[in-house]
Amino acid sequence: MIASSRLTAALRTLLTAATAVAVVGALTVTAAAPAQARPPIAQTQLVQAAAPLVPLTDSNFNAQIVRSSKPALAFFWARWSGPCLVMKGDLEQLAPEFSGRLVIGELDIDRNPNTTRDYGVNAIPTLLLFKNGTVVDRRIGPWSKAQIAEFIRSHL
Repeated sequence: MIASSRLTAALRTLLTAATAVAVVGALTVTAAAPAQARPPIAQTQLVQAAAPLVPLTDSNFNAQIVRSSKPALAFFWARWSGPCLVMKGDLEQLAPEFSGRLVIGELDIDRNPNTTRDYGVNAIPTLLLFKNGTVVDRRIGPWSKAQIAEFIRSHL
């Protein structure tokens, strides 16, 4: 067994090199090169951000969705739900395609219990499609981006 002072000295020697690897028994120690010696990080192309959804609340739901002059899609979701987060991203990506023809809004059920209760939403994710202030279709559960797009197109 290597004495701790010999191990400490060996590690100090290794850590002073730009890149070093030492095997001491079953222990492998790797020291990285100093930051200034590393090559610069390659720049990445910026990806266009997805369009945001209209934030809905108990107080603005009627104005934004029910009284909309266009068809409107209300997305009932929660921040803690994995399937909801995936669908939210899909809806944000789809929003530009339907811009000007459809209002797409998101309602956090935990922060807006009144609207959630008023529309009988007891499972998430839920999509409610409104036309002329009336719910004309409802989808409950996780849907793929393609399924959501087809659902929307079928009502436009």
